[in-house]
Amino acid sequence: MKLKKSFLFIAILFLFYAVYLSAEPLQFDEWFFIAKPVSGMQRYPAVAYAKNVYLVVWQEGHYGWGPPADTGIKGVRISDAGRIIDNESFIISNAQDFQERPVIATDGEMFLVVWQDFRNGKDYDIYAARVTTEGKILDIDGIPITKARSNQCNPSAAFDGKNFVVAWMDNRDIEQSYHIRASRVGRNGVVFDSEGITVAGYDEKYLKGLMQSNNLKGLPLNSFPKIACNKGDCLVGWISKTQPWKESPAFKHIITEPEIKLNSDTIVIPSSDVLENSRAGSPEISIAANGNKYMAVYSGIQGKGGGSYFIIGVSFYEIDKIQKSIKPLKIRPWQAGYKLSKFVTPYDKGFVVIWSEGNHAEGKSPIEFTMKGVYIDKNDQTSEFEVFPLNDSYRGYPFLFMGSRHGLLVYEEFDKNDGMRIIGRIMRSKEQ
Repeated sequence: MKLKKSFLFIAILFLFYAVYLSAEPLQFDEWFFIAKPVSGMQRYPAVAYAKNVYLVVWQEGHYGWGPPADTGIKGVRISDAGRIIDNESFIISNAQDFQERPVIATDGEMFLVVWQDFRNGKDYDIYAARVTTEGKILDIDGIPITKARSNQCNPSAAFDGKNFVVAWMDNRDIEQSYHIRASRVGRNGVVFDSEGITVAGYDEKYLKGLMQSNNLKGLPLNSFPKIACNKGDCLVGWISKTQPWKESPAFKHIITEPEIKLNSDTIVIPSSDVLENSRAGSPEISIAANGNKYMAVYSGIQGKGGGSYFIIGVSFYEIDKIQKSIKPLKIRPWQAGYKLSKFVTPYDKGFVVIWSEGNHAEGKSPIEFTMKGVYIDKNDQTSEFEVFPLNDSYRGYPFLFMGSRHGLLVYEEFDKNDGMRIIGRIMRSKEQ
């Protein structure tokens, strides 16, 4: 009898432990400054991990008030334990005028940092630089990924197992309408597709008709691309706008070896497929790959006027059968408040989604902000957790890189004394 009771007691303890782990799969260390606050703004952080080192990058500088407008790209290395390795942040690019919105990818040995660049003084181009885990900049003047006419901006980058793949917005053909292009960059810094391969274009006949009628509001817009890759293939996602106030996430599968080839039709997912009377509500999505599965997340709005925001996840299985494998998933139900910037990253056999959230219920002023997350397992079951409680400090643009047992969350935070600054927080699995 005593033996049976012991087994029963152990079973109950195991059950409680399992519930504990499933409810809160991650725990968080104390936050810390990624870099010392400066007189200018620190914005748009990104992070990746290679050879036991995190590299965090961000844009830093002024935007035209006070000192002359000028921004550059900076970086700093962080250890597994959250210790800052470099005494001072180092410059990745400080060319003339603006370098903005950095993103980062890794091949497990080094990093590729990519950004939009205004050094020519008239329009944006896409530049990149390789950075070693020792903090050495291999391309001091940057690698020009594309310098085509007009603007190329808002890049995204990933590694496909052999090369880096960069996607961006491009309006070289028609200045009033953007399309999406992509190019491969070798580990040696060589750009293979100098003109870029068009991933999302537009119907020329339709465009000419709109322009002849001077209906510029009706011009289609493909914007804010994101890319994630497995070995030899990638999924590109972007926001597709075909008419005013009609925005939907769109996706396309591409093969990257031995060259970039489009491997599927464009797949557009209206928000109303998940919730009635809803529409896309945020101009950016996030996308990640884990094994043979991709996950994309974006925001929607329900209701008239400002409405209320919710977060949707879209799972893709069996990438060669992409159109038959879409699984819309309500990650965060709609409710009063703003679902702001969000980010998804692979973790274990599933994904972790982090987002910032503003609460404007009952006309509160100032708006209170929080940061939340959810773990999505291999069966698309979700466990939500809180990263920060509500307070009046703005926190946004989270960027998370998870390893097998730990990760580094970076985000921007506004402080009334220091301005916009970059904060980090180590995240660990609860088994540790």
